[in-house]
Amino acid sequence: MTQATIPFDEQEVFSEKAQIPELVSIESDKEVHGFAFNGLILKASGSLVIGGKNVAPEVLMKPNCICAISQSNKRYLASYKIHTDYVEPNQLLFRALGFSEQESKHLVYVKGMDMLPIYFMVTGYGTNHAMKQPQVTCHLKNGTPISYEEADMIMADWLYDSGYESEYSESFKEYESIEKARMEANVSRRADDYANRFCEEDEWSKLEAACMFDIATSYISSIASNCQAIYSLLCKKYGPAGIILANVKLEFGLDDMAEPTLCGEVATPDTALLVSGDLYDLYGTLDNMAEEPVMKFFDMVGYTGETDQKMPELPMEVLDELADTYIYLAEALCDDFAFELNM
Repeated sequence: MTQATIPFDEQEVFSEKAQIPELVSIESDKEVHGFAFNGLILKASGSLVIGGKNVAPEVLMKPNCICAISQSNKRYLASYKIHTDYVEPNQLLFRALGFSEQESKHLVYVKGMDMLPIYFMVTGYGTNHAMKQPQVTCHLKNGTPISYEEADMIMADWLYDSGYESEYSESFKEYESIEKARMEANVSRRADDYANRFCEEDEWSKLEAACMFDIATSYISSIASNCQAIYSLLCKKYGPAGIILANVKLEFGLDDMAEPTLCGEVATPDTALLVSGDLYDLYGTLDNMAEEPVMKFFDMVGYTGETDQKMPELPMEVLDELADTYIYLAEALCDDFAFELNM
């Protein structure tokens, strides 16, 4: 982790006085996160990963397109009162932080929040058919699918360990006996079972844990319901562009009011299965538009991904086709996207 002090004219960036902390950059293989102005700066990755393998270290225009698509989707969802981490782009802010105009096209600034330990997948299409009801599933950060019961417990553990206080915390102090406090809390049987894990704690701690579990189940249920609404709205946007949103990964965090908030990349080629509507109607297959040029090339050269095979280097024409695909998707899905060669 590296820290840097940022010189700038505060009045150029904000109309109101603000205390500006240092920028903290955290670098990883995929992206750079920078904390500043009580928010988070995200840098989109230019690499293309298929099946866990990095098949293209840098795809021209991909970061620009990813940022544009995700921001466009968040702005669209916010217009329907979906709570997101969207912040209106501010080029003055990026310049004040020392980024060039070209660099800022790879960046988005979002509200900072605590990311939940799980994410949600919404699947609306199978081979040759659209599901009557989109399916929402829960997953650990490493991709492992989990049940809703497991998600409830993981969420409750996370809330408890993170120091979130339940809505009952203050009211507990008003009662002289645990019996009266329990009657007021009215915890569920499942919450009682969960609290038994805290058997070595006192009864007040167990009651707090039980209440935290009920709050966790409420969060999971609410987020799953929101996932359905978010997916429907995104399909409504993608359909007229001739693009099928077959599935999408949705990540959430809790903001400073402990409200579940959609965050991360939203329905980009990196976090969703985007399928050509025309090809789906013809063949019923779910081929990822952003991967199709690579998969065609692999088929042509006989590369199947076996462990004893060396991955072939992608020729320039395939990389150009990939760039064209990302530009096409950005132009189709973003009203204000303007193609500009990123030199």
